[in-house]
Amino acid sequence: MISSRVKYQTENQSVTISTANPNRNGTGTITPILTGAGPQDYGTIVKRIIIKATGNTTSGMIRFYLDAGGSYYLFTEVPISAVTKSASDHSFVTVLDIEFLLGLNQTLSVSTEKAETFIVTVEALGFYF
Repeated sequence: MISSRVKYQTENQSVTISTANPNRNGTGTITPILTGAGPQDYGTIVKRIIIKATGNTTSGMIRFYLDAGGSYYLFTEVPISAVTKSASDHSFVTVLDIEFLLGLNQTLSVSTEKAETFIVTVEALGFYF
């Protein structure tokens, strides 16, 4: 019997990235963050992505990739602005309120264009019936 209500389970993940990768074609250092699964293997709904620098930044990009079967595809790019942190200025941070379905066994991965350190957090929900 299938329940008439959808149930959710949090699937939040964080990674730290710092290896420069200027490529946009899915080659180079790419760090997996989250694989679509969910408690009953239906998939994962990505709700929000938070990018936080741990130090100073220069202008560059954070790139997100989708992997479905061993090939990485550029999903989106997020511009990083130059920020010098201090006692009165925090380091770079941005929040992407983005909703998309990460299908079963599809992986969301990330890279940074510059050799600067970022913590990337994905807030997501696995769903089942």
